[in-house]
Amino acid sequence: MAPSLKLVKDAHQGAIWVATINRPERRNALDNAAIDALVGALREAAGNEQVRAVVITGAGTTAFCAGSDLKAARDMTPVERVDHTARAQTLMRLIESHPCLIVAAIEGYALGGGFELALACDLRVAGSGAQFGLPEVAKGMIPTWGGTFRLTQALGLARAQSMLLGGARMNADEALAAGLVLSVAREGEAAMQSIAILADLTAESTRDNHARAKALLRAGVHADSATASTLELMAETLIAQGEAYGNPTA
Repeated sequence: MAPSLKLVKDAHQGAIWVATINRPERRNALDNAAIDALVGALREAAGNEQVRAVVITGAGTTAFCAGSDLKAARDMTPVERVDHTARAQTLMRLIESHPCLIVAAIEGYALGGGFELALACDLRVAGSGAQFGLPEVAKGMIPTWGGTFRLTQALGLARAQSMLLGGARMNADEALAAGLVLSVAREGEAAMQSIAILADLTAESTRDNHARAKALLRAGVHADSATASTLELMAETLIAQGEAYGNPTA
């Protein structure tokens, strides 16, 4: 089944979309159809100026996303496996470059590609039973949906080595302490809490402002301080010339 969309509207804050990976029988693993459906949903949200934020979550509380659907992958040719990875990478890049704030609402397992999906999102909210890990290397595989570099960017090299090479897992409280998740909700309430957080975060800021802040964060990861400062100054110039501070309708 493809991901289902639920539109959550608020007359004051605008709109928050919830994209649910609706494959609980496969622990919400992503086959090509599910990846393509998520890409389509996110592109639709990007094209709708009324949408301020998106929550990505999985059906049920057992797993946020188990990553690549290995049952489907076993039937793929080598060329098809590479195409499958390319599709997933397109999804991750779309999330990073999306004009809306995107939050992963994580219940249960976020392993392998599911963890990589969460890492691509701007923010993460975990249910109390969430578990994070990248078990691929110990199983003779490599995480190729962005985990080899996004995990290092998020946690630093030593912690990333422990998880990617050493197979260490992280629970919700450990993820909160490490700054990987913004907050921990009661089990089953991660999506609800994500919506509440996004309603607050988008109440007094424009969609363009969030998009600009996201772009500055990405650019600043590898930029020297002079370049990053110049980019910030350019952003401030755009705001001063065409936007009013704190005007959510701008």
